Amino acid sequence: MKPQRIACAVTIVRVLISSALLASLALLVGALPVAEAAKAEKYEESFQRAEMLAPDGKVQLINIAGDVKILVWNRAEVKIDAVKISRAGSVEKAKENATRVKIEIRRKDNQLTVETKYPEGRWTKNTSNVSVNYVLTLPSKAGATVSNISGSVDADNVGGLIKLMAVSGNIAVTGSTSNAVLEAVSGNITLRDVAGDVKASTVSGDILVERAAGSLTAESVSGKVTARDLAGTNSADVSSSSGNIFLEGGLNPAGSYTLESHSGDITVSVPGSAAFDFTAWTFSGEFFSDFKVATELTGRAKGLRHDIRGQVNGGGSDLTLKSFSGDINLEKRD
Repeated sequence: MKPQRIACAVTIVRVLISSALLASLALLVGALPVAEAAKAEKYEESFQRAEMLAPDGKVQLINIAGDVKILVWNRAEVKIDAVKISRAGSVEKAKENATRVKIEIRRKDNQLTVETKYPEGRWTKNTSNVSVNYVLTLPSKAGATVSNISGSVDADNVGGLIKLMAVSGNIAVTGSTSNAVLEAVSGNITLRDVAGDVKASTVSGDILVERAAGSLTAESVSGKVTARDLAGTNSADVSSSSGNIFLEGGLNPAGSYTLESHSGDITVSVPGSAAFDFTAWTFSGEFFSDFKVATELTGRAKGLRHDIRGQVNGGGSDLTLKSFSGDINLEKRD
């Protein structure tokens, strides 16, 4: 495994570790035990607001606990639907705690910021069991930035730049037409039918990408990464330190695909008619192929201490496959 790839994995941890620490601290400050929370009375309080925003405006959401859903519509305004969910020993106490948590809306230039505010800027004993779920409906071309500590973040058909971060929760993006930057610490990332350039990274979760049209960078430290149907992608850089990597479906004849794992296997599963050139390297793993390969071999098939270069069906897409201790597999998918 090339040193820069391991360094890249370390960088992910360093970038996200401050958020992970924030989550841990938040959970430690007066959080109710799970058993106690399960027995607590629940109180729910709805919040609705509509704010004007230019079609190409930006919306930022900062939340501590709760699920977030981003939708779009053909209006020059943002609809904010939120539900506070509070648990306590009594309904009255749960209601009191919910009132301590505020939803603050700020506007600056062409950006609208929505923030969940806890007393004194942190969770307290009374508010640690209050979460807020959001559904934000944006103008169809607006951008969205979401920071969420505990809870999932979903975005559908967003037309502007997307930046989504979750510490303990999954991230899912469907139908976006612009660029996206997605970061998770302990959660999975799923992308489907995305047209812009994508950068996705997670520490302990899996990544699934289906039908991407822009360039793709996907990195997981300990999870598997699956990239499927990337015929519309010009370039894909996929890596995992200890997870397996799968590239499945059609390829772009002019596309470039780099798959790297330190201790996981790499499997390329493409139609039997797929035409591609490849470079494969593994230190202690093995190389398998269902395809008839025209190859230039330097080294040996088990423990490829050097590169093996090959061509399938006359060549086309460019594949670079590297795993330090994992196997490399070329499979026909008919």
